[in-house]
Amino acid sequence: ELFALNPPGFAESVAYVLKLVQEQIDAGIAPERIVLAGFSQGGAVVLEAALGESRTAVGGVLVLSSFLGSKLPKSGSAEALPPVHFFHGEADPVVPMDWGQRSFSLVQAAGAGATFRSYPDMQHSLCQNELHDIAAALSKLLGSEQAL
Repeated sequence: ELFALNPPGFAESVAYVLKLVQEQIDAGIAPERIVLAGFSQGGAVVLEAALGESRTAVGGVLVLSSFLGSKLPKSGSAEALPPVHFFHGEADPVVPMDWGQRSFSLVQAAGAGATFRSYPDMQHSLCQNELHDIAAALSKLLGSEQAL
């Protein structure tokens, strides 16, 4: 296994994200208007919250320099999985890009629509091109007509 599944504190973090999402839904926000985003370990948490056994309905997931931290349900239960957009630095020494690429493949195999973008020379951080791509993904997910 390339990375440890369900690390300590993982389930508690996922439960907390699910609680935050439910609070937004209870406040009247439509689930398709909620996008979960996470960097590094946070990406593993939001992937589980949106795609795992106890997933909640959301409009999309942004995974930044991250990896899948749990096993996904079999593709037969893939009804209404949200789109997932991966963003990863090709020079990341903390979360190697192949972890992100393997996670992307597993998410696709589970039946979710997914994209993967990588950035030359970017380490475990953000870059201007990535921020532009994140803005474009958010615009597409949320249906914004405005240029960001």
